[in-house]
Amino acid sequence: VALTTGVGCRPGSRTASPAMPTAPMPSCVADEFRYGSWVGGPSSPAFSPVPGCGHLQYVNRSCDHGRPFSHRRLCAALRCRSVLFAGDSTMRGVFLAIVGELIANHSRQATVGLSGGWAACGSIHDWERAQKQDVDERKSRRLRMPHPVCESTHCPYGVNLTFVRSDHLDVENATYNAGDAQQMRTCADESALRWMSLLEQEAQLLVISRGTHVEEYKSVHGRDVRGDAAWHAERARLLASQLRDKPTQGILYLRPHWGVAEYSDEPRHGKLADRREHPHPVSTRYSWHLLPMMGEVTATQLRKGLGDQVLVIDPTLALEQRPDCRLDPLHIRPEVLVGSVLRLLVAGLSHWHWQRENSAYPLDP
Repeated sequence: VALTTGVGCRPGSRTASPAMPTAPMPSCVADEFRYGSWVGGPSSPAFSPVPGCGHLQYVNRSCDHGRPFSHRRLCAALRCRSVLFAGDSTMRGVFLAIVGELIANHSRQATVGLSGGWAACGSIHDWERAQKQDVDERKSRRLRMPHPVCESTHCPYGVNLTFVRSDHLDVENATYNAGDAQQMRTCADESALRWMSLLEQEAQLLVISRGTHVEEYKSVHGRDVRGDAAWHAERARLLASQLRDKPTQGILYLRPHWGVAEYSDEPRHGKLADRREHPHPVSTRYSWHLLPMMGEVTATQLRKGLGDQVLVIDPTLALEQRPDCRLDPLHIRPEVLVGSVLRLLVAGLSHWHWQRENSAYPLDP
C-alpha cells in the first residue's frame, strides 16, 4: 500500500506517493527508538490530578532534538492523516493521553466522557450481565474524539482520532484467534474481531499493540501457547497478511510493555543519575515475562510481511524505568506517556516520513 501525504485532501483520500529520496536509516529507527534518557523538562501543559508526574521527558539519543510533545508537532508529524489506535487497555491509555493533552485535562472522567461517543455493544445491559464488568469499561471499548483536530490550510478538514479495543488483534475467521473470538460472541457488534473494517471506512494511520493479555493464551484449542514463539510468530504473520492489502496510510507497531512488582501512584523525585538502565526485572505476574519474546517475534514478522509499510517503536526501556506515576502495576499515568510514548511516536513519524517521501511539512517541527 502506498503511503500518502494527504496534504490539502480530505482524510481518507488516495493520492499518488511522491518519489522516495535515498537516505540512510537513522540509528534511532534501526533500534526502534529504544535508547534514551529521562531528563528534566517542561511538564505536560494539560491539567493533571497528580502534579509532578510530567516533570521528566524521555529523550531519544539521536532522533529527538530535545523537543517535547505538543499539539503542533503532533499535527505536523501526522501530515493530515487520521489515526486508528487498536489494542488492549495499554493502547487505550496512549489514546487517552493524546486526548487529555489536546483538551488540556488528564483526568479520566474528562477524557473518557469526552471520547466515549459510541459503545461496543448494541445492548450495554446484556453485555454487562454476560461479562459482569463495569458499564463504563464496556463503553470505552471504542472511543473517538468528537471532532476533528489539526485543521489548517494544509489540512482543511482535520484528522480523526479513534480507538478500538481488541486485546489480541484477532481477525474474523482466523485459526489463530484467542480470547476475543470467544468473548465477543456475546456482543452484537463484535468490535474486537471487526476492528479492521474501520480501515475500509477511512484510510488511516494505524497504531497497534498486543501482548499484555498473554495469560489468556493458556488454553487455545486445548493448548498452552503462552510461551510458544512459533505460534506467536505465525499469528503475527497472519496479521501482516491481513493488513497488507488494507487501505492504511502507514502502520506503527508499539512493542508491549510489562508491569512492575513495586509501583507508586506518586512521582518519585530521585536523582536522575541513580536511574539505571534496567532497574526492574520483568515481572512474572500474568506471564508478563513472556512479553519481550512476543514483542520480538511480532516485530520480526510484521517487518517481513509489510516491509517499509510498518515502523516499530519500542517504549519498553523507557517505561521500565518508571515504576512511579502508575495507576496499577501495568497502567501508567498519561503524563508519563506524553513525555515518552507520544514523544517517541512524533519523532518516529517525522523521521520515517523523511525517508519515505518529499513532503511540504518540515522534518523537525
